[in-house]
Amino acid sequence: MNSPNAQPTRMQIVRSRSFILMKERLIPPIQKMRSAWQAWSGRPWWFQQTDPVAKFTGWVAIYTAVLCGVSGLQFLALLSTDRTTHQALVAANRAWVGPAIGTITSIEKDRGIEVTIQYNNTGREPAFDFFDTFDYEIFPMLEWNSGAAAEKLSDWSSRCLKVDKISRGARVAYPTSGATFYSLIYNTDNAANKRRWKATEGIVEGREAFAVQGCFLYRSIDAIRHTSFCLFYQANVTKLPALNLCTVGNEAD
Repeated sequence: MNSPNAQPTRMQIVRSRSFILMKERLIPPIQKMRSAWQAWSGRPWWFQQTDPVAKFTGWVAIYTAVLCGVSGLQFLALLSTDRTTHQALVAANRAWVGPAIGTITSIEKDRGIEVTIQYNNTGREPAFDFFDTFDYEIFPMLEWNSGAAAEKLSDWSSRCLKVDKISRGARVAYPTSGATFYSLIYNTDNAANKRRWKATEGIVEGREAFAVQGCFLYRSIDAIRHTSFCLFYQANVTKLPALNLCTVGNEAD
């Protein structure tokens, strides 16, 4: 058994010095190699290639990918521009049919109200397969002022804009200019009107409002076009013969 105070042997001293020397010589290079590998492995794969041709091929691939991305963006921009240009050309050359003015000659109790609508085509091509339809509503002042009337009028306009079929071979509204108008006459007491109606005392005295709604349908540049409009009469507000324009129910596409 060795004594605690025994001195190390010559062999032990040699082994200890050899271990220290090996550690001093080997550890630093290993650490440098480890640091270099970490820096190297974090770079793009083509930088890790030692072959110059491989590196060049990597750069060509990246350049090609960038060009593809730029080309894609240019294509999207061109597509958007083409769509905008097409819409502008259609808007500039299509037919645009809408009302110019609506009039009534007089309001008399127990008599039908005759409404005349003057309309025109301010576009550059004829409005083919032109079709029109009218309707009217009577609103008490409470309903007229509360917003309930506006909701009904907006609903009628929305239904007009959703029509997706019209008969071919109907009328044609040719482009107009200046003070040239087409005219439509609608009478609430006409025998052809399924909802025959005569002016009431409430209309004459202003306790009710009389609203006329119209819908124009026509074909232009191979698409069905829509125009909805709303005009109204209210005693002490409307100055005859011209009707007032409703705040809702006037739309076109």
